[in-house]
Amino acid sequence: MIALDEASPGSIWKWAPSDAGGHLALLLPIRGIAVADDGGSTQPGDARVLAHTGESFEWVEPALVVSVWAHGSFLEEMGADLESLPATLSSESLLVSVRSFLFALVQSSQGASALSLYLTERLILDMVFASLIASTGHSAVSSSRFSGLARARLHMSARSADPEFSVDLAANELSMSVRHLQRLFAPTGQTPSTHLRRLRLANAQELLQSTDAQLLSMDAIARLSGFSSARTLRRALKSDPGTETSGHSDLNAPSFDL
Repeated sequence: MIALDEASPGSIWKWAPSDAGGHLALLLPIRGIAVADDGGSTQPGDARVLAHTGESFEWVEPALVVSVWAHGSFLEEMGADLESLPATLSSESLLVSVRSFLFALVQSSQGASALSLYLTERLILDMVFASLIASTGHSAVSSSRFSGLARARLHMSARSADPEFSVDLAANELSMSVRHLQRLFAPTGQTPSTHLRRLRLANAQELLQSTDAQLLSMDAIARLSGFSSARTLRRALKSDPGTETSGHSDLNAPSFDL
């Protein structure tokens, strides 16, 4: 989801993700200026946002670019309105910091552990979202993000990987009662507890399906997913047979009640 590329003057870059419309790219030039196919040009340090298949632009001078791409659904779940994103993000303090961090990261990520890569990926996605908001204001945020249910879902998603996080804590951090939080979820047919468990199962599924899953113990996967132990993770997986996993060697190990 991150790469460092060079471009020569006259080279044309065209956004063509494998699943049309499913991904968004953020290009952060370390140096170089580009001219878009609509005639618009970037200023030194400006970032390019590519959200629509077929968008292209031409580099007018030698360029060194950090490229980040993310699935649009993730950003939409966080509250981004992909249809309102501008083609260019003006360079400002946060964007400069993000660019510097990613430039250093892409040059030093070789040999990183599976755990480090997983945590770094989460951090990068949060930084991309923060850059969009900082550069555009709330014009890039869907108005539905501010509804009570959307706010609760967003907060619970962000905190789901913390094993200490609970529904009671969610209500407290959202400045509402547990009963009010339950009322928000009632129209969905889910309870807050069910929603939190499914968020954690999705976290675990992502880890279990990764190519490096065997490098992590089930206890480590459980903690990174938000479960208190491997035993509670196995129980959750058995209670939700629709969750796909990669067949981790410890997945079917017996769990014991002590």
